[in-house]
Amino acid sequence: MIYSGTLTERLTFYHIVESQSQSGFKKVEEVQYKSCLGDRLKNKETYVTDANELFHITELQFKVRYFEGLLDTDIVVYQDQRYRILSVDKNRRDNEITLTISKINE
Repeated sequence: MIYSGTLTERLTFYHIVESQSQSGFKKVEEVQYKSCLGDRLKNKETYVTDANELFHITELQFKVRYFEGLLDTDIVVYQDQRYRILSVDKNRRDNEITLTISKINE
């Protein structure tokens, strides 16, 4: 159960939309479709070494109120940083979604 006083973090969701012109040129756009408040649960940071390169992986977990239209390929913006969705746990009975997101390294 999510209580309204715990929803303090602003999350913005974007769909990735691919369009193709008549000439065959493909264009990928991010279209904002939802902005809501969430409850930040935990933060997990990991350091991974691959081919002598050090990668810093940041995973965040949020609870938001249940809504339709959420896809695994959506982009989440939190505090002006872009994140991809790792897992979605929908709980209709409690009217909540638990999201695990990971920072996109650009």
